[in-house]
Amino acid sequence: MGGFIRIAKTGDLTSGTMKKITVMGHDLLLARTGERYYCTDATCPHLGSDLSKGSLAGTTLTCPCIIPGSISQTGTLCSGPTSPAYG
Repeated sequence: MGGFIRIAKTGDLTSGTMKKITVMGHDLLLARTGERYYCTDATCPHLGSDLSKGSLAGTTLTCPCIIPGSISQTGTLCSGPTSPAYG
């Protein structure tokens, strides 16, 4: 597959907001902070929670399970748990 797929317009998100979308069967989370836009998986890698139900403060996306992680400018998880915590 070549080219780009339009998933949103820049005006669809205001700063400090996020939106869950599905593209070709994959759930993604779009977020905007200031004039920057981010896209990451919509599912938390820790417990599988829906990240669109979490909160966004700056570039810190907090899972609804209250396990904070920070998203990088490429949309990848750069801090937070990488495996389930049990106990």
